Amino acid sequence: MSISAISVEEVVTILMEAGYQKIGLPLKVASIPFDFAAVLMGTERASDLVVVLDTVDDKEEFVVRRKIEGLSRALDVAGSKRPLTAILVGPKPRMKTLDMIGRVCRVLLVGSPVEPRETSVRDALAVLLPLRLATATKEGLPNVTPKGSVRVLDDQHVIFADLFSLKTRQNLEQNPRVAVTVIDAATHKGYQIKGTAELVSSGPLYDQMAEQMKQLAPTLPPPMYVVKIAVDSVYDQSVGPDAGKQIA
Repeated sequence: MSISAISVEEVVTILMEAGYQKIGLPLKVASIPFDFAAVLMGTERASDLVVVLDTVDDKEEFVVRRKIEGLSRALDVAGSKRPLTAILVGPKPRMKTLDMIGRVCRVLLVGSPVEPRETSVRDALAVLLPLRLATATKEGLPNVTPKGSVRVLDDQHVIFADLFSLKTRQNLEQNPRVAVTVIDAATHKGYQIKGTAELVSSGPLYDQMAEQMKQLAPTLPPPMYVVKIAVDSVYDQSVGPDAGKQIA
């Protein structure tokens, strides 16, 4: 398979399909203009301010770092509460540069794919794409939280890495029954997956997922555990007369 460069336009398209809004350039914060390859803002499901940089065009790493650090300072001055995410499209900067950028924002890397293109890009952006996980305590008290990094493991299982969610872990230890809902905001198509969760904190599956997360977002901590869901049923959650219908 030939390997071709992933474009900024592909990244923007995927994020806009997930409900992010593209902002005109240059971006102005505290009266200071900032020029990036693209800027997007989350709406009702995500509050991130996302800046996209092309490391082919911005070859000097200090320029990339200076842009992001300057924007972070301006957001602080403006009193913004939006989390800042920087997506670097193209060759991977040195780890020292990534560490410095990671002190002021979340960093996601989108390089040349080694697997099918769309899968590769969506995996890199997984933490920004919408997914809802519903769990419940043993008494039946529900808890719904957004998750990223969802993957299809095989025909019977889906997995995701959990980095921070204490409540999710507590619920799954008491009651492993879960429901996952994924919605495409652009097409209004969606699916709900119901099944039984298993917490995996060591072994080949955990190691593989941790390494994938490290490659995609090197500034984030390793996952606390990986949730492996054995799928029992799938329901249509799309807008229309078949909403709620079991399809698998």
